[in-house]
Amino acid sequence: MNKGQIFSLDFLLATIIMIIFIGTTINAFETRTYLIKEEINSDILIQNSNSAFIALTNGIYSCKTENYISLPFTINETVLNSKNIGELKASIGLQDKNISLEINGTKVFDEINQKETIIAIENEVLFCNNIIELKDLEDCLNGNCIFEKKKIILMVEK
Repeated sequence: MNKGQIFSLDFLLATIIMIIFIGTTINAFETRTYLIKEEINSDILIQNSNSAFIALTNGIYSCKTENYISLPFTINETVLNSKNIGELKASIGLQDKNISLEINGTKVFDEINQKETIIAIENEVLFCNNIIELKDLEDCLNGNCIFEKKKIILMVEK
């Protein structure tokens, strides 16, 4: 009778240790899987933010010459100010995200509530207020530039 009780306690102790080991292994696997998914989501958010910044500075908001040629990495402030935040988000492909756009420290658009991950892209961009003549581009190359360089920050919230 004593032999049976000792064997039962050994078996019960081994079973408990095995359950703890399996539970710990499953928990570690789930934690690692969650971290991988979170990293993938962060990478996608960064890529979307970079694409949005490129679309902002090279799309409908960019300065145009008299021949309607878009100048890369420029922003026409008149066009930007004529749009609302919904139009801006749609044109840069961030309809499902909260964004904030800051120009030289002044918030132009702000939807960020700082409850989620925020990606911020900061760069200096040339600004114009109307259509650029080719003469203006030549003057700019010679040091008499009508473009104004401003710091722009685009923040995108997950």
